[in-house]
Amino acid sequence: SPSSPVYGQPVTLATTVAAAVSGAPLPTGTVQFYDGDPASGGVQIGSQATLSGGAASIVISTLSVGLHSNLFAVYNGNANFAGYAGGSNGKSSPAGSVTIAPPATATAVNPIAAAPYGATIGISAQVSVTAPGSGHPTGNVTFYDGTVGAATQLGVGALNGSGMASIQIALTLSPLLSPGANGSPVGNHNIIAVYAGDSN
Repeated sequence: SPSSPVYGQPVTLATTVAAAVSGAPLPTGTVQFYDGDPASGGVQIGSQATLSGGAASIVISTLSVGLHSNLFAVYNGNANFAGYAGGSNGKSSPAGSVTIAPPATATAVNPIAAAPYGATIGISAQVSVTAPGSGHPTGNVTFYDGTVGAATQLGVGALNGSGMASIQIALTLSPLLSPGANGSPVGNHNIIAVYAGDSN
């Protein structure tokens, strides 16, 4: 759960463990969850979960975007019950699955102070993840003047660890700056920032 999670959203993985013999007490101990069959190189997910009343669960938010079709839970055993020993001995759970979708993002150009013709200024934009997603976007932001297109592209900036991208531009007459009266770039410019996205 939830049924349609996005990257960065907390997801609960849960399982139950019962004795194979009818009437036996509930097993105690811990369970380890895996992304992929533990018998063939599956990757551990999170920390071991402690059984309570025969049930165990973890909450994670690090599964990558895409279908995870082989989620397993492995019982580690205790003094009275055997744990998973590899292979198909019935000590791991049937496979579960979850699909992680990419979350929406929001891109905002930071305020730009007025500057004289010929000056060099910095333009920056902030990219954030829209709830319920979370995390730190990576990749590039492309800046445009007025409209999105090759003729109006001002430059490309890489996102830093805080989700901000920036470029430096010179305020000189250029095909990249929409001309004002008599071909001058002097005036107001509507700066557009487009985030290209990343794998998540």
